[in-house]
Amino acid sequence: MQLELIEEKALNYLGQVSNPLVRIDVLLAHLTDADSSEMIPLSDLEEFLAHHELIRVIKPLPQGSDAASEKLASGDDAGPHSYVILDTRVPTEQQTSAMMLDQLNNLHEALSVAQAQARDNADYQRLSAMDDALRRVDGLRQKLTDSINPSGAAS
Repeated sequence: MQLELIEEKALNYLGQVSNPLVRIDVLLAHLTDADSSEMIPLSDLEEFLAHHELIRVIKPLPQGSDAASEKLASGDDAGPHSYVILDTRVPTEQQTSAMMLDQLNNLHEALSVAQAQARDNADYQRLSAMDDALRRVDGLRQKLTDSINPSGAAS
């Protein structure tokens, strides 16, 4: 498969997917769907994309063991894969903070439901755990809110 065709198909795919962060092996599968007779090796695709000006490659964090590192270096599928994203689709710090706050709000709501159920069932051990979890979520939400709106924080 020609690099120009790979580039074109990768840019189109990364620009259209709903989740902008795509595992590189998923991108490779998309690229080879149409013509599986010519398959670019995963390591070659990652190398090509790592030097592309419009695409960011996000490598996995090291797993800690030398065996895991060797598997990753050899291209073994058992290890975690890199992700790719178009530069234009990388969320801003504000967008990331807003998404995190939204997730914390959803977590708070779910914990509140679990807390009410524990109270209804007189499950005091679970109720205590829900209280602790809700306090931690509230603390995280406050820190995140303060980082989003630094003018509201005490100077």
